[in-house]
Amino acid sequence: MKGISAVIATIMMLVITIALAGVAYLYISGIFTQQTGRIVALEESATFCNTTGIFLYVKNTGTQSFSKSNLNIGLQGSTLRDCNSTAAGDTAVPPGGASVLCENSITGTSQGFNTIIVSGKGLGPTNTIRTPISC
Repeated sequence: MKGISAVIATIMMLVITIALAGVAYLYISGIFTQQTGRIVALEESATFCNTTGIFLYVKNTGTQSFSKSNLNIGLQGSTLRDCNSTAAGDTAVPPGGASVLCENSITGTSQGFNTIIVSGKGLGPTNTIRTPISC
């Protein structure tokens, strides 16, 4: 009888271990999907400043589309005004896609280096992107 009990105990431990591994997998895959689902990156090479304003181009490096209207855009110490131009309409940016985020005149832009701040859900762990721009 001792042999049967050891076999049953081993099978039960194996079933419990497999069940725990399955639960851990589902938990971890859910968390990573939420964090990497919508990741926004500013295209620094295409983000520039000239006499008419700051031009921002955004890229979706995640796995889900996002709407540009869910993003808040600012200049450190100021606000980007009239940022929702025709080019920056509320269109969805698909995974791997890039789009104009803002291309209108901005108040508070000073000569030299400025810091663009983009915030909103799906921007990574802090939900904020800061990038320097030279005007």
